[in-house]
Amino acid sequence: MKSYKEHLKSFLNSSPTHSCKRASAVFPIFFSGQIKTKLCFVNYWKLKRNIEDLLCELFLRNASGNLISKKSFLIDEIKSYQIDLFDLLGIPYPFLGSIEIQFSSKENLVFPYPGVVVIYEGKNFCSFVHSAQRIYTEEESSQNTQRSSIIESGFNIYADQNKHPFITLINGALLTDQAIELVAINKEQEEIKKSIQLSCCPYQTLYLDLIDWKELPLHLNGSAGCLKIKLFNTQSFPRLIVGNHDKQDQSLSVTHTYYDLSQSKREVDYWEHSDSKWHPMTLMLPLKENNIYFTNIYFYPIYSPTIFWVDAEIYDAKGILIRKIEKIKKISSQRSFQCLNFSEHLKDNESQNELSVRLIAYPEKGQKIPARIKIGFDMGFKNKGLPCNICTNFSPSNPSLEQKPHAFRWAPMMPSKINGTIWCFNDCPKKNYTQSASIECQFYRSKDQEKLSMKYVIPPHGHLILKHTKETKEFFEEEIGWCIITSDNPYISTYYFSEHSHQMIGADHGF
Repeated sequence: MKSYKEHLKSFLNSSPTHSCKRASAVFPIFFSGQIKTKLCFVNYWKLKRNIEDLLCELFLRNASGNLISKKSFLIDEIKSYQIDLFDLLGIPYPFLGSIEIQFSSKENLVFPYPGVVVIYEGKNFCSFVHSAQRIYTEEESSQNTQRSSIIESGFNIYADQNKHPFITLINGALLTDQAIELVAINKEQEEIKKSIQLSCCPYQTLYLDLIDWKELPLHLNGSAGCLKIKLFNTQSFPRLIVGNHDKQDQSLSVTHTYYDLSQSKREVDYWEHSDSKWHPMTLMLPLKENNIYFTNIYFYPIYSPTIFWVDAEIYDAKGILIRKIEKIKKISSQRSFQCLNFSEHLKDNESQNELSVRLIAYPEKGQKIPARIKIGFDMGFKNKGLPCNICTNFSPSNPSLEQKPHAFRWAPMMPSKINGTIWCFNDCPKKNYTQSASIECQFYRSKDQEKLSMKYVIPPHGHLILKHTKETKEFFEEEIGWCIITSDNPYISTYYFSEHSHQMIGADHGF
């Protein structure tokens, strides 16, 4: 696993020395009369790196891992690409299996994980998540033979008469016959365990429905919990697509897992922070908390051992500080699964205005700050449907980032019929942050290479919400499009949302 410091070095390097000619991802397919699966992406390779020579290959496998279809085509236009598995591959349903998408080029693609989004939709829901698992090449497999197991976690589970969690796992090229170990943790930090023996053929898709875990509803007692999954070596990158089903609403919500680093105490697992002009780490997030919506933030038992505090600053769209709450949470190994519920702190908020919250993490005196602080971001309708559960990360203080003169970001724009929006933020860990961001938004659709362009200025600590207008509705024609955001400021981050009429929110962070 690459350390966060190594990741940032590659991110800042304008002339990467690492050569990557193949980028790929593999997704589970849920296909029935109630659920459809789509993939979507934009040709950011040409926009960002001017790569002309790009081949896309699709490998469709059934649940047993057998290859039943292969297709390929050139990515030679700057536009939105959408792969409807029924239209393109003619899958008869019901169908459970996997779709592997691979991009290859003579040019350096830099990152082996492509910016692809999988969308699961039905009559009452739309949920999505970016590239997660990836099947290793033979060379990568040989490098990972010593890894006997890994623990994935960092997502919410629910269990009652209507809701239950699920796990998906797509095996790599090895035949395996081993068990996975599950640990469910509730809000009281109590644990229950379950072992599931699995026999996996090469490339087999496993869908593990935990509805039969009879002890789970009583254990969670109506609240969210989290799950740790101890996996065997699958010879695939173990970033699993997981989530929850709502039987009553006939809906599902997906997210992805993340590394459990709670036993990792290496030097690179902590962030070196010494500049008094910077906070150690911050994270800016959307905030909708009123009589319609709720916003929760979850901290998981996956951080390298230490003790740290979290402050919260609430801002309006113009970057004006509305409220500051010091030491809103204390995170330690003794109490690790915690929920930051903003209804407890904004009880007097009757405004329908869309705000943002800036989280500031700093270590207890004498302690260190983890290099990776992953959280779960939930936004949902009160007493309705499933919330989203975005897996996102605090940004560490990194003054060297100021050498970057601009930012390139991209995110899908979901259709207006499900109220698609993109939130753009201008924020960084600097304590006295005063830099505005001039951004240009270019919208791309799937039927041609036409684009819409719009320009905005986002003040420091401010945000911009891109919503559908009459012009964008006519432009996209209720298809999924993409927004490419360029900025003269490197500190731009994005999140994208959908709000289904059945009051279920889908969401993820942008690229």
